[in-house]
Amino acid sequence: MKIEDSAKPMIHPTAIIYPNCEIHESAYIGPYCIIGAPPEDKKTFPDSGKGVVIRADAVLHGHVTVDAGTTQATEIMSGAWLMKGVHVGHDAWIGCNTVLSCHVLIGGWVEVNHYTNIGLGAAVHQRVKIPMRCMIGMNSTVIKNSEMKEGGKYAGSPIRYIGENRR
Repeated sequence: MKIEDSAKPMIHPTAIIYPNCEIHESAYIGPYCIIGAPPEDKKTFPDSGKGVVIRADAVLHGHVTVDAGTTQATEIMSGAWLMKGVHVGHDAWIGCNTVLSCHVLIGGWVEVNHYTNIGLGAAVHQRVKIPMRCMIGMNSTVIKNSEMKEGGKYAGSPIRYIGENRR
């Protein structure tokens, strides 16, 4: 594990951090998190992958799992807030100041752009790109061909547009 800069991250002693991880200053890794485990990808398993980068001020509460990437590092950007039980798949990118509520599931190669909020228990299919400032409702399912626009609010399974996100 590589720790950047002088303000050390806070890592709970029960967290499992694989050696392929880079954790920046002021990040918080809560109890029972697993960061940097081999990607859940049949083509590359059991390779340890391309690692995980957790940027400054990101907060990962308890029981969060973030898998290492297969072609690039899985990345959690500055100020991201991942609540209990979130799973982030390999090669995913979670933007700045994004909120992933409890038990959100993010598939591999997903891009969640800045200032997005994903509600409790929502699931995002692999290879989906979610635009900036979107809101995804609780228990919603974002499927591969979901059409989304920046600043939209979406809910349902599969999601449908329900208005502008005015947060």
